[in-house]
Amino acid sequence: MYNVHIQAIQNYIDLDSSITLESMRQKLMNDFNIDESTMTICRYIKTFNNSLKSTTLIPLRRNFEKSINIREAYANRFFNVLSDIDETRLYFVDKVGFNISMRSKCGRSLRGTNAVQTVAGIRSRNICLLQHYKNAIAKYHVQTTPYNTITVLSCYPGANFNNYIKILN
Repeated sequence: MYNVHIQAIQNYIDLDSSITLESMRQKLMNDFNIDESTMTICRYIKTFNNSLKSTTLIPLRRNFEKSINIREAYANRFFNVLSDIDETRLYFVDKVGFNISMRSKCGRSLRGTNAVQTVAGIRSRNICLLQHYKNAIAKYHVQTTPYNTITVLSCYPGANFNNYIKILN
């Protein structure tokens, strides 16, 4: 294997930290018409000072300035509404989500650094549990989709949140 092939392997890993040895072998075959074993590729990867570890998934849109501004504006509206609420009409709500993901959790990176993979969207299955308290009585609600205004309000039959929902939306 020549230096150009070794550099190509390094580029494959830099572009996609979760690429498999078999995928690298196929790419070398397509790009350079050479057939190397996965063990040979693994031996060269070890010279890069890389190790296989769990990847950290970072949603692409999480830290966009627009997303941050939207969250800040929502928090400001929420605290304004909270100051107008009578304590006898206050519900304490807690939501827990269990995430079942089918993504590859391993990727390669330099020793001592995290294997990071930026993804357009993290697809997973959510199992959500909503628990709320009012007057020391706990109630639970479970569903397999994320909660939105309609599903949360369906947990509170007879409660009138119309004025507050209009302000927060």
